[in-house]
Amino acid sequence: MQGLHQGSGRRGIGVWAVLVPLAVLVADRVEAQEDPGAVRRLEPAPVVLAADRIATWQEGSTQWVRLSGRAAAFHGLDGLRAAGAVVRIEPGRRPGRPSFLVSVHAEGDVRLSGDEAALLPERDWTFPEAPEVQIREPFAGGRVQPLAGPPTGDPAVDRARSAFLEGGSGQERTAVAVSYPGQAPPPTGEAPP
Repeated sequence: MQGLHQGSGRRGIGVWAVLVPLAVLVADRVEAQEDPGAVRRLEPAPVVLAADRIATWQEGSTQWVRLSGRAAAFHGLDGLRAAGAVVRIEPGRRPGRPSFLVSVHAEGDVRLSGDEAALLPERDWTFPEAPEVQIREPFAGGRVQPLAGPPTGDPAVDRARSAFLEGGSGQERTAVAVSYPGQAPPPTGEAPP
């Protein structure tokens, strides 16, 4: 009696060589799909401040920032660009987690994001409460300049301070913490070199 002899089975291996990777690929794609009914939780965006020249000073619990030249203040996709701005940063009101209230007084060719036609001589803007405020390195190079107090003789700072005082609450809160991405924070209370 003659037995059945199986050959090298190249044809059988060829089928498996195609089926196994195909099955792995299909299984990977099925696992990667998200539940279409799931609601994505968006992380709150920080407020980002940038300009050609930046100076900061602290008054009590309020951090002030002077943005000069190509000033930009954004909270996610919402924000403004202007020739200059004065920003007031106060501790937020949410208990249990850090947050900040950011108000901007902008002057000179103020452009609001999302509204291409908006070109205003000056504008006051308050962002929703944010988990973080980032002050970027100045566009013109150099560092953020810490000041011992508000700059004297700057009419934009004077106008902004009076606008903020008219609408401000005057409540004392805890100190403000601001991050400086890509650089060490400037020492507080020192005059610029």
